[in-house]
This record gives sequence, C-alpha cells and structure tokens, in this order.
Amino acid sequence: MATKRIEKWDNLKFFLILFVVVGHFCEYFIGNNAVARDIFVFIYSFHMPLFIFVSGLFSKKNIDEKRYEKMFSFVIVFFLINILLFVSKSFFLKGFNFSADIFNMAGVPWYAFAIFAFSLITVFLKKFSPLFVLTSSIILACFAGYNQNISTFLSLSRIIVYYPFFYLGYFLREEDIIKFVSKKYIKILSVVIIIALGIVVFNVPNIHFLTPLLTSSGSYFEFLDNVQFGGLCRLAYYAIVPIICVAVISLVPEKIPTGIIAKFGSRSLQVYILHYPIIYILTSEKLNILFFRKDYEHPVFTIFVAGIVLTLILSLKVFSEPILKIINPKKRKD
Repeated sequence: MATKRIEKWDNLKFFLILFVVVGHFCEYFIGNNAVARDIFVFIYSFHMPLFIFVSGLFSKKNIDEKRYEKMFSFVIVFFLINILLFVSKSFFLKGFNFSADIFNMAGVPWYAFAIFAFSLITVFLKKFSPLFVLTSSIILACFAGYNQNISTFLSLSRIIVYYPFFYLGYFLREEDIIKFVSKKYIKILSVVIIIALGIVVFNVPNIHFLTPLLTSSGSYFEFLDNVQFGGLCRLAYYAIVPIICVAVISLVPEKIPTGIIAKFGSRSLQVYILHYPIIYILTSEKLNILFFRKDYEHPVFTIFVAGIVLTLILSLKVFSEPILKIINPKKRKD
C-alpha cells in the first residue's frame, strides 16, 4: 500500500528548490550588487541544510532496506548534470576549456553525489547510538575546517559539514516534526525568527564575508583572520541554523489551494537537474540578454522573476518522464 504524501513536505520542497534557483541567479550578480549579496546570504543561511535534512527524512526506506539501486540513482543524477553543464558551457560560455576533473565538485552536481555518500554512510552508522553519531559528526565538522586539504574534491567538505543535517532528518519521525512545528507558539516564534534573520542579513555591513561558512565548501582560512575561532563559528552555525530551519518548516502551509504547489514540489529533482545549465545559457555573453547582464541596474527583478518563472516551467510534468527514464531505467511507482 502506497504511503500517502503529506502536502506540507511537498510545499516545502517547492519553496526550497525555488530558493535554490533564485540563489543561483543571485550568484551571477553578487559581484556587482550588494542587495544580491544580501539575498544570497539570507537564502544560504538555511536552504541547503534544510534541503539535506528533508532528503534524510525521506531516505529512511532506502537506508533501512539497503536499497542500493535507489542510492546509486543519485550518482546517475551527478553525471547527468555534469553532461548538461558541459554541453551548455561548450556552446554558450566564452573561453570555456573542458576539464575532466568532475570530481572537484565546486558546482551544482555536488548535492547528488553527497546524497549518495550520506546514504551509504548512514547504512553503516545506523547501528550506533544516534547521540554518538550526531555528536561525533558535529565535532568532526568543527575540526575539518582547519584542514585546507578538505575542500571541493569529492565534495568532502560539504559531505562532512552537512552530514549532521542528513542524519538528523533520517533519525527524526515525520509525525513528531509536524506535531512540533504546528504548535501556535512555535509559529509565532518562527515569524519573529525569520524577521530577525532578515533584519540582521540586510542591515549588518559586509555580512557576506560569512559566505564560505554558509556554503561549507572550504576551510576557515578562506574567511577568518583569526582561524583559531573557526571551530566556534561552525559550532554556532550548528546551533543557529536548525532554529531557522524549524521556523521555515513551521511557516510553510500545510495545504495550498489547488494543490499545484505541492505537485510541483514533488518534482523538485527535475528542477535541480535542469536549472543550472539553463542559467548558464541565459546569462551567457553570447546571448547578451539585457536582463541577464552583470551590469543590469535592477538585478533583483531578474533574480526573482526569472527564478520563479524558471522553477515553475521546469516543474511541469513534461520534464518528468525523460528524467525518470534516465535515472530509473526500471520504471517504479513509489
């Protein structure tokens, strides 16, 4: 008997993938626009940890039943995105030189490889005490930032830093989370937390210096002069980010009229796979589209309108079938 989907989670996945797309449009403009930098920091303060938490939440069956073919499908996604990026860069990016070093994961494909790694790691670690696994993984992540060799190769830095969020999602039960975030006082606190986050991000000067901490792709040496405090910075990250994530989950509606947002949210994987190559094309100098020039005077308009439109288009069912046939050659109904 198929498990009934909880609409709230699909609504959340839609908004998270929308933040992913908007965040990647922001990346294009952050060198020339302060507002774009602030939007980027706001989004990156929670969206990837929360996406990975949700991935862990819905990986229980794959992990507990050791469904390795399902886990391996993320490796297929990893290579598929790399192929699409190669094609888009070859045709539209000036001065592009092919690099076979696809395992130096600085770009979008890292997430797919990381989910594959998280799942395999958790198959092994699930026999240990959850408290031990969570505590040990956080301590490891705090110390990993002092090693400059732990970076984008095999997405090692992000795998270490984000694993606690995946494991927490794997460990917690959906019904317990829903019950907690549905409490009235949690919803009120959530509004306060998100408003406070916005005030801090959009008013603290040069807050974008935290970008390396938020993207988790490198060492403390990339953003701290006093690197001895790096471990404390990451520990604070683990204390603050889950609170923001709880606030976001709480504020996402249980139901949205027509259910179309939930339907689109259930197709977030195809948006993830397809959006970045299209962003490369739209922002290419060869096309020279006014709205996507780095010197465009109103990038916030482009960031949100283009982000929303692209997310909605790529969420259409027409993209589902070809993607599913590639990543799951044996058609299944889950």
